Amino acid sequence: MAQYAHVSDSQNRDIDFYQGNPAGLRMLLAMLRAKNVPEIIFWTPGDVVWQTYSWRGTVELTRYVYAASIDSVTTAFGHEPQDYPGHDPLMLEYTLRTPAGEQSTAMVVPQWYSLVTSQGTMFWQQAGIEVGVRLQMLTGAEMSTYVDFRSQHSFEVHVEDQGNPEIIGQVLALNVLTNEWHALSLRESGTQYGFITPDAESRRTFVVPQSSTGVQFVESDPSEPDVYRMTVRLIHRGVLSDEAPPWTVSRFNLLQVVPILQEGSPDPGEGLSSADIDGDGEVTGLDLQMFSQDLAELRPGADLDRDGVVSGDDVTSFLEAYAGTP
Repeated sequence: MAQYAHVSDSQNRDIDFYQGNPAGLRMLLAMLRAKNVPEIIFWTPGDVVWQTYSWRGTVELTRYVYAASIDSVTTAFGHEPQDYPGHDPLMLEYTLRTPAGEQSTAMVVPQWYSLVTSQGTMFWQQAGIEVGVRLQMLTGAEMSTYVDFRSQHSFEVHVEDQGNPEIIGQVLALNVLTNEWHALSLRESGTQYGFITPDAESRRTFVVPQSSTGVQFVESDPSEPDVYRMTVRLIHRGVLSDEAPPWTVSRFNLLQVVPILQEGSPDPGEGLSSADIDGDGEVTGLDLQMFSQDLAELRPGADLDRDGVVSGDDVTSFLEAYAGTP
């Protein structure tokens, strides 16, 4: 948790910028949290009324940036590397976690898939993790103690990862009302992103829309009334070719979820079909092949109902969704 000191500044140079640009301060705080900065110092001008107003507004914004934490990380597609210690939620919480400043990262070896076509055999890879996010507002003196994240809140999702030019990245959020995945929109545009050079690092910002009729990405925790939860998937996929050698491991360095209190947000769009295994928005023979291969080896990608077991219920869900595709 950040610690705060209150220092006056008669020039008021920095506070003017942030007072008029809360999005800028929100992004700065998110970056500082990602680096696990232990202390943040804010200052305001000497006017007492202005101090109180700006101080409370800054503290409230800071509470929102620090509201989310990573609760769990599991492999959705692929498998963990050999001698890998296993997914630790803190791997995605901070980019510089160790005292020596060593970077931590969640790693997944991509799963290979193949499909025989009239043009020959097609190969592609997919790797992904599923992340459970916990949302709870920090409390303290003169702070409101309860915030319902299910209404009037959208969310910024900051993702840092590494990949190669043949990889397409995507972020999905789970609609808790229908158990469908929705592809999140990038802040700039579109739902997919790429990498320019081998082992390139990327930082992208996605938007989780507010709840609307039939769509809700946040649910309350029945055991903890002031706690809410969200589930997100980070996906890497790529079709292999002679020009693009296979990548050996996907690295997911950071996931931050920042609530934003506002009126209105982007349209959440249609949920992905349960048969859309690769999450590209279309149900094709590639999805059938992926599900068949995952099912044969009882991989997580075939666990459509996310109960931790690949069973006949998952087969039924896939076949019904696949048959219902136009």
